[in-house]
Amino acid sequence: MLLASFAFFLPSSVFVYVAAYFWNRWRGSAWHAAVANGFVPIAAGLVLASGVTIMRSRGYDPLTWATVGGVAAGRLWRPNIHPLVWFGVGVILFACGRAFT
Repeated sequence: MLLASFAFFLPSSVFVYVAAYFWNRWRGSAWHAAVANGFVPIAAGLVLASGVTIMRSRGYDPLTWATVGGVAAGRLWRPNIHPLVWFGVGVILFACGRAFT
């Protein structure tokens, strides 16, 4: 189990460590700002794609679509709020919606 964990996580962890080293090394350069600005629509697309994936895995329940869509929109509206807070908001909204239906 330990060997499988290392084989699974070590390569990606080393890659992220090296990428973070170079990312911070060139902070403040023109290309750094351009790349950071280019990541914004990518991040927004990944958030929306995650929401759609969750919705499709749950089926076509309107409550699920409304909850996940609302949380994804909230995450895009207020990106500085931690994702686990948004997850908690979604859980509470979904539980309340299930309790009243």
